[in-house]
Amino acid sequence: MPISTTGTSTIDGVEADIDLDLSDALDLVDFAVSFRAESWKGDWGLIFDANYLSLEANESGPADASVDGDIEQY
Repeated sequence: MPISTTGTSTIDGVEADIDLDLSDALDLVDFAVSFRAESWKGDWGLIFDANYLSLEANESGPADASVDGDIEQY
């Protein structure tokens, strides 16, 4: 698990800078699931790996402006 995340996120042509440490990122997690299954027969194997993550953020800015963000990843 990373200690911090920095970068730029672009949604519909609008860029936003991201700078989160681990505690900030964990505060945003609304729901998370992970699953892994393996089956092997001799040298052949089948691996199934599934993930789901839901993040939610609500912030208010100057002049009573508010921003709501919901991210779902499968």
